[in-house]
Amino acid sequence: MLEILPLGKSKNAIVTLAIGDEYLSGWTNKVSHNWISYCQRFDIGLYVGDKNMDEQPTQKKLQWQKLLLVQELQDKHPDLQMFCYLDSDIAVNPLGRNIFETLNPQALNLVSQYRNLPFPLLVAQKMVSFNRHTFYSSTYPLDSSIFMSPQEIFSYHGLKAFQDYSCTGFFAGSAEQFGQVFKEIYYSYDSTVQTLTNGGEEPILNYEFMSRFKIEWQPYEFQALWIFEMAYHFPFLYNPDFYTESIARECINTVLSRNTFLHFAGSWDESKMFNLGPFSNFSGLALDFFNYLKVNPTGAPKGIIRPS
Repeated sequence: MLEILPLGKSKNAIVTLAIGDEYLSGWTNKVSHNWISYCQRFDIGLYVGDKNMDEQPTQKKLQWQKLLLVQELQDKHPDLQMFCYLDSDIAVNPLGRNIFETLNPQALNLVSQYRNLPFPLLVAQKMVSFNRHTFYSSTYPLDSSIFMSPQEIFSYHGLKAFQDYSCTGFFAGSAEQFGQVFKEIYYSYDSTVQTLTNGGEEPILNYEFMSRFKIEWQPYEFQALWIFEMAYHFPFLYNPDFYTESIARECINTVLSRNTFLHFAGSWDESKMFNLGPFSNFSGLALDFFNYLKVNPTGAPKGIIRPS
């Protein structure tokens, strides 16, 4: 495991999984600078799991190994208190809120994909489907699993249904409470596990997490989803007549400026815009505005004001 920043006085750490050159170089070249700035600002340790931690002859998809990171980190740093796991394709706003100040230490903290969104989910889903069908592939269906409810996802896998569902690119809590249990969950499934995500961990982890733990649902800003942000706010980016990398990057920076973590989850072209990083470090005017946000306006009348 790579130690990017040591465990500080806060005894809190952010950890990610980047096994293989493709993922490690992607994280290093596209987003690591802002992760480091964020962690330095709040005295947070930063670690990257870059090695295969499973010695079994047949293994599940590598992303399952996010479950092994917390225990491995705690073994190396017994004084670790709280952890926050982030997928390596998440961009961090270095001026964002300290995630560890919002966590419930008695619960597993997740972000919902279905509730507390800053836009109507069904409209965003339809905009994704319509624009993919129109601009990316005429074979992309206008009705597919993107519209499944949490209950339908659990039922599809033969699991007890819950009312909510998270993207497991983010989860956070007490290292002591969860590290060993995560490891047990990992080894309770073998390489034959089948899921809607082609053997990916997300449906199973949602079931395991909600079956075993008290859940605290964190605000959307801690895992904003670019796929929906782009479809709902910037649908013109689907159209090759209007798309440019510079415009797309500015749109991404706009979304990132109002969220703490922005996740490029998925395998379609929207998510590949992660490769447009590195993104803004929010210096200059952006930093000035961030500081201005802290000022409480008086609302005192200033008379008639005209453009100079």
